[in-house]
Amino acid sequence: MESYKCIALSTAHITERDAGILSSLSSEMIMIRKTGFFIKLYEELEHNHFSSLSIATNKMIEHCHQNGARLIELDRDAQINYDLAIFDW
Repeated sequence: MESYKCIALSTAHITERDAGILSSLSSEMIMIRKTGFFIKLYEELEHNHFSSLSIATNKMIEHCHQNGARLIELDRDAQINYDLAIFDW
């Protein structure tokens, strides 16, 4: 059985543009939800960089990876982490 750590963060940590890009990148690693997204992370950090996403979103992904997460739940109702960039959209 496989298990891994998930970090839940507010969608306020991504730009509206990045939300549109994530919607178009939907794959086995990115899943769209009514209230946000799931982003599954690779073990190797360099494989989790998305050149089409903003620097802030890539830094948020890196932050989650460095904290042991292999899944990010971005949800409009999740908590805001004030150590990360915040966007009001």
